[in-house]
Amino acid sequence: MISVVTSFYKPGNFKCLENNIRETIGIEYELISIENPGVMGICAAYNKGALRTQYDIICFVHDDVKFHTINWGKKIVEILQDHSVGIVGVAGGTYKSKILSSAWYNGRSYINMIQHRNGECFHWHEPKEYNSGLADVLVVDGVFIGLRKEVWEQCKFDEKWLQGFHFYDMDICLTVKSKGLRVCVSYEILLEHFSFGSNNKEWYEEARLIHKKWHDKLPWSLQPVSKNEGNSFEYAAAAYKLKLVLKKPGFSLADKTKAIVDMVGVMPFKLRTYRTIKQTIFN
Repeated sequence: MISVVTSFYKPGNFKCLENNIRETIGIEYELISIENPGVMGICAAYNKGALRTQYDIICFVHDDVKFHTINWGKKIVEILQDHSVGIVGVAGGTYKSKILSSAWYNGRSYINMIQHRNGECFHWHEPKEYNSGLADVLVVDGVFIGLRKEVWEQCKFDEKWLQGFHFYDMDICLTVKSKGLRVCVSYEILLEHFSFGSNNKEWYEEARLIHKKWHDKLPWSLQPVSKNEGNSFEYAAAAYKLKLVLKKPGFSLADKTKAIVDMVGVMPFKLRTYRTIKQTIFN
């Protein structure tokens, strides 16, 4: 038995999700919906929903998804019967950079979902050789987070620290990992995600908060990485940050200067560092 929790602000999205879950979950369930037109952050909404659940397994799901796997609920129950697994998702990564950047796709990515982006739809499947089973990761994407209720009770979403709509997934995963539990991606559950999201100044400010909270743990890698590989991951994070800060509105000169300094600090003697900075500024 599963409790599904979703936070929504578009009734049409919720209705489609409600119908889809009923047709595909394949197990007794309840759907807890938190209507949230920007009145609370995602952490507060999810905690509020979780408090209303009655079953031992909770799945936190975005409202703009469609499940393609029939009986996916049974698979979630089977996975979480292994009490070494704390969280299961459908997309994640094994490395979290010290430099501020995206929550989960630094380093090696493990992904299985249908994704819509810029008017296109594609099956995002990495690595190619993974077709079934579980992959251990450090952080999963918040589009789908499944866990036992007892895990949520120990590692609730940090609504005091994160009051917006970003980095709740990274934070709860790192908290669960800190408890010695596994965070995994399942290749047996396929869902379709109809939005990709976008990053802006609000995202950046919450990114700074989460990096401040976990500063002593970062960089954090699930797998051993060489110095060169680690530098490559940090470089990718710095390049992502640089593009955001220089291209999006609302960033101060101090933000922009820090982004350039971080970029140079990773690989100061590489020509491509300066080419990347130049191309980002002038293109």
